[in-house]
Amino acid sequence: MQIAFTNEELGRVVILAWRTARKFKGFKGHYTNSLGNHFVGHVGSLGAEKWALANGLAPVGIFRDIERAAECDLHVTLRGQLKRVEVKTWSQDYWDEWGRCVAVGQVDDLKQKTDLIVWAVVFPDDDGRPVAMVNGWSTLADVVAAPKKWTGPAGRQVHNHQVDAEKIRDLASLLAWDGRV
Repeated sequence: MQIAFTNEELGRVVILAWRTARKFKGFKGHYTNSLGNHFVGHVGSLGAEKWALANGLAPVGIFRDIERAAECDLHVTLRGQLKRVEVKTWSQDYWDEWGRCVAVGQVDDLKQKTDLIVWAVVFPDDDGRPVAMVNGWSTLADVVAAPKKWTGPAGRQVHNHQVDAEKIRDLASLLAWDGRV
């Protein structure tokens, strides 16, 4: 599902990206800590939040509070139960080859903080404004079962579990998910 944003929403995302990039400057993480990557990630999280709102899941945007950066990105209410959602986002240029990944070293942390992963892509619309495409979702078991691969550009590769594009669950199935693997 493609999600567009208002100028106000994009302005808030720019400020949030700037704040998180500054907070994590010098932090050695799994991926490049750049303003652009923070922006793409927050656009994806906002897109997932708007999708959840449009589908009656009463989302709470944890990603908006940089003091809670160690937590999942969203809380949603799914069939009466609180679910913790991690949103993984790539720009359109990297989705096919390097998207749908979770760093091998990140899996244990995710087991503690999330119930499911939503996959998103950010790309420019015809006017050059960023939009998000919420592509689907996976359980943590789906991610752990995915093959381990070195992905990314030469010299900056990350050892990841990469979920095959055809194995991502469609969004309609999330609405009916009972929380079991």
